[in-house]
Amino acid sequence: DVPIRRKQWFWHPNSEENLLSLDELKDIYYRSVGHGTNLLLNFAPDNRGLIPEADAKRVSEFGDWIRNTFSNPVKEISGEGYKLEITLDSPIEIDHIILMEDIAHGERVRDYVLEIKKEGEWIEIVRGSAIGHKKIDRVKPMVIDQIRLRVLKVAAKPLIRKFALLSNISYL
Repeated sequence: DVPIRRKQWFWHPNSEENLLSLDELKDIYYRSVGHGTNLLLNFAPDNRGLIPEADAKRVSEFGDWIRNTFSNPVKEISGEGYKLEITLDSPIEIDHIILMEDIAHGERVRDYVLEIKKEGEWIEIVRGSAIGHKKIDRVKPMVIDQIRLRVLKVAAKPLIRKFALLSNISYL
């Protein structure tokens, strides 16, 4: 639950300097939505009863960033079990990995690792916990052709609704 203007729940004239920057909004997105929670971005109407232009412009930029960053996965799979693997037709540079559980059956994954295959060996790139509704792992841009999810600790058999790779180098 975040006001679009820093420390300001209500509109005040001439306070555009308090408007959260696009980079601050990205960070909030990764720390909320990227960890399975909702993000409620609050806007206060001005003295005309309208959303101020600067606020509307910023949220439009933020929406564009979300769509450009997360709308076009390179590859996406789903499945169940303790290992899921993606093999690409050719190497590609990635920078985000999205994991989602089928939470209609409960949150089951407690600990996991993401690994890429390099020169015949699996190398750990991310270690995480609690996938839940959605987990976004940002990684330094890397060229891969194979990646796997290994689930290390569970409450019940893992049901992965989405395991997606994204390549949005220009949007970081």
